[in-house]
Amino acid sequence: MIPLPFTLRIWLAAGVTDMRLGMPGLALKVQEALCRDPFAGDVYAFRFHEEWIASRAVSECAC
Repeated sequence: MIPLPFTLRIWLAAGVTDMRLGMPGLALKVQEALCRDPFAGDVYAFRFHEEWIASRAVSECAC
């Protein structure tokens, strides 16, 4: 288990996020959507649309 400081704030971004944005794109999303500083030391969690990966993997299958 990783100990977390009591002062740590964790922010959950609502909705689906495209993880292909990379770190610069996610930092920009934190600035624009959450109106927060991505370098303030807080933790930001995003949700990725997993069904897209599964459907793409099935459609690219050479079965």
